Amino acid sequence: PVDPANSAKSEAVQLFVERARAFQPMFQINDQTSSAIVQACRLVDGIPLAVELAAARVRVLSPMQIADLLQESMHHFPTPTRTAVSRQQTLQASIDWSYTLLSETEQTLFRRLAVFAGGFILEDVQSVCSMGIAPAEQRDLNCQVDSLPTLVDPIPEENMLDLLANLVDKSLVSALPGELASYRLLFPIKLYAQAKLDAAGEDEAIRNRHLCHYLELAQQANLLLRSPEQAIWWVRAEQELDNFHRALDWSLHSGALEIGLQLAGELGEFWYRQGHSAEGLEWFNRLLAEEYPEDTIQARALLHAGRLFRETGDYQQAEAYCQKSLELCQELDYQEGVAEALSIMGVVTHYGGNRERSLTLLENSLSLYEMLGDDWNLAATRLHYADVNNRLGNYAIAERDFSKSLQYFLEIGDKWGTGYAYGGLADVARFQGDYEKALPLFQEALKMGDMLDTPFLMEAVSFIYAEYGEPQVAAQLWGFAEAFRENTHSIIPPAYIKDYAEPLQDIRAACGQADFKAAWEAGRTLTWEQAVT
Repeated sequence: PVDPANSAKSEAVQLFVERARAFQPMFQINDQTSSAIVQACRLVDGIPLAVELAAARVRVLSPMQIADLLQESMHHFPTPTRTAVSRQQTLQASIDWSYTLLSETEQTLFRRLAVFAGGFILEDVQSVCSMGIAPAEQRDLNCQVDSLPTLVDPIPEENMLDLLANLVDKSLVSALPGELASYRLLFPIKLYAQAKLDAAGEDEAIRNRHLCHYLELAQQANLLLRSPEQAIWWVRAEQELDNFHRALDWSLHSGALEIGLQLAGELGEFWYRQGHSAEGLEWFNRLLAEEYPEDTIQARALLHAGRLFRETGDYQQAEAYCQKSLELCQELDYQEGVAEALSIMGVVTHYGGNRERSLTLLENSLSLYEMLGDDWNLAATRLHYADVNNRLGNYAIAERDFSKSLQYFLEIGDKWGTGYAYGGLADVARFQGDYEKALPLFQEALKMGDMLDTPFLMEAVSFIYAEYGEPQVAAQLWGFAEAFRENTHSIIPPAYIKDYAEPLQDIRAACGQADFKAAWEAGRTLTWEQAVT
């Protein structure tokens, strides 16, 4: 018999025992079980994932049974060696062994989970992997798949949680830590599940359902991004990025182009506000290269693409896309789109330096939003209108409109709008030299944690530190802002560069070249939290 003391020294055996105790807290290694555990570990060549898959079976099998079943399932594979090929074969055999011990319904769910990229939550699984959805029902999701295949072997939604828990218990699905319970398949397991999905002929049906589910999720998120729940949805959308990418990629691959364009349009606000402009443009460029009906879906996509071009500094493309969207919205009598196009074009011309034209475009947008009764967009556009007036020296108008927007956004709990309004009021005070009033307002703005506005806020605060005789702190904040812009593919608008030139030159002179460079480089290494502090 194998000496339990010696076998316990093996890392593979220790892992087996550790995982076994996670399922059976009283599990012990002794003379009777040690030989079987060592044999099981040798059969799977000590590969950690394969050891974990084997150990997960102690809830229903003894170590001796586990070893015997592994021996039987691997008899057609070569004797394990340390070569990469044989280890891959051994892992494949271990996963295959675990799969064959699943119930038929567990196998069905397991292979369908291959459709998810990255992580997923229970609600995703229930929507994508359960009962078939008829095309007529799909219209409720505003998902325009002409013929959505219904899945064979339907799984009732109410069974999903238990089935998913079973797969976690058997180590085929990994549970991820976090406030919202989420799951994923490890890469080798995912590859195996995908092969089973392909063999079952369900890949197309599952991927169509995945695409429609993530369109619905993006639509829900878009509504809640303008509510007190927006912070939750920012986190959720970031977590789902891989799945959104997979859905968009499938829309291009499968020819479901209009659904992909609609999904991109729904994600436009997220890409814009969270600093993913370059990523969003990549998808819009791929999708808009195709032909589409002249409808509101295309109009919205052009508009969001225009705004992302604006954020990356391509103002010519930004205006061209917004102009095309504006003309299409006017043809369709889509007044919400007309108002938004005017608003975005107003900011494009403001950033480009034509502030008088910007005021006209924004005033037209405000009038239309007021007529439509769209309070959120009215308040958001008023922020831009106030910013232009502030830069033109119309401080009373700017303070009035920033204050109106602040009141609205505070009432509805919108942190993005609240932060922008506080930052705007701070800038009005700064432009008039009232730094004691400006700094607390900048602090309130930064508390909102808005990624889009962060570099603007830091650049403005740096000028106040320079006025207070701390040019090295000012240089550090500029270094941070520069690195932040690089990471989010955001540039300083040309009109702002002119505003910044003289104060930045004063900071450089006050520091001296060497100290300025050192402070600037130190600022580039700061985290967001450190810079705010």
